[in-house]
Amino acid sequence: MPGSLTDLVAGIHHGIDADEAMCWVARLTEWDRYQGSTGIAAAADFVAGEAERAGLAGVEILNFPADGRTSWWTFTAPTSWTPRSANLSVPGRTALVDYPAQPYTLAAHSAAAHGEAPLVRAQDDGWPPGAVVLVPSMACLDGRLFARMGHERASGFCVTTGSDRPDGAGRVELPGGSALFGFSVVPGQMEALLRAHRRGERARVDVDVDTTPARMPVVVARTPAGPGAAPTPDA
Repeated sequence: MPGSLTDLVAGIHHGIDADEAMCWVARLTEWDRYQGSTGIAAAADFVAGEAERAGLAGVEILNFPADGRTSWWTFTAPTSWTPRSANLSVPGRTALVDYPAQPYTLAAHSAAAHGEAPLVRAQDDGWPPGAVVLVPSMACLDGRLFARMGHERASGFCVTTGSDRPDGAGRVELPGGSALFGFSVVPGQMEALLRAHRRGERARVDVDVDTTPARMPVVVARTPAGPGAAPTPDA
């Protein structure tokens, strides 16, 4: 019937409590929800609890391994990885880069690191072992550079992404089990790192991550059946 879909959508729209929905979103964004992390497990627990409170039936959290090996058809489970904290500083600049205060700066699946490291530019020759490589743009962060970082035993990298706003860095993703750490930085942060490089200064790097095997949760539930209605399929 003409207009029936519009009426249905309008009815659903008016039935939504926007303030409550935004509270749910705000709560979920408190966790960094990487697959196979304690953050996504906590988020799944929250979603399941709210689903039960909303009256959904048969609420259940299915748990799948996050071991980087188990496969279902063409999908391979992610590797467990939970970031705790990370920062990078140079002399005179405490916590130039800081996770989670800057939520997108730490590359996913970064390796743990603790200590001082020399700063080098991607185009420099003869990197010392353990160097932090300063990469001018995402376009330069290619397979050849990753191969060189592995060959010359770099410890990690910083790459310029996004705008110069403190929250403008774009997130970088490394493969599970990476031996490198990575930071995405805004142009102003990269300039501070390059100035430290020109002065021959070293960076202090601390990356604390948890790779303890975690679960990959999937929340399932059913809409409640009304009087005389047939059970609905899982949502």
